[in-house]
Amino acid sequence: MIKYLYILTLILVASCVQTNKTPENKESINADVTNQNFMVPNEFRYAGNALICTREHLTDDGYLPCLTIGGIKIGDSISTVEKKYPDIFKTITNPDTSITKVYPVEGSIDEDPYFVVVYKNNLVSSIQLTGRGTKEILSFSSIRLGDQYKKALEVIGPPSKKNNVQEINGEIWSYFPFPISIEIVDNKVYSIKVYDNRN
Repeated sequence: MIKYLYILTLILVASCVQTNKTPENKESINADVTNQNFMVPNEFRYAGNALICTREHLTDDGYLPCLTIGGIKIGDSISTVEKKYPDIFKTITNPDTSITKVYPVEGSIDEDPYFVVVYKNNLVSSIQLTGRGTKEILSFSSIRLGDQYKKALEVIGPPSKKNNVQEINGEIWSYFPFPISIEIVDNKVYSIKVYDNRN
């Protein structure tokens, strides 16, 4: 009972903050979030014209627990990630001493999807999952690669900004001030990225 009261409080507070409200995305205002399992702990949902992180427990880490893709969370250690994804395609040491690792995953079609994970001080600071679809269920807030773009609108609402990306012949949707972006190709989710914006 307590957790539902807390989530309701979050919804009421979030509804007072007008975010992601753009005229070009009016179609999403009437999206039916009730069909997206609204009360899913540690996932983002669009409600009251605001994006909120539904939570099970009252903590002071804001929406950090919702920044999760395919079981990888912002703040996870390298060892935690590589227990789940032991195959490493590439490792890059960046000029700022952060480390980027690429982890391939099995695709649901011919093209193999992959994670790109950036670590700072050996902790996950950025997660991106890219591809046409995964065989295993790897999701961000119930959104998967290959989902129709309307699924993203229904679950996390309209983006704050859209930009064309020639390299993929698609669009990138940004959700500022939230550290979330989604790439759309052929009207389907092609890439999902979350990152740590606390620093």
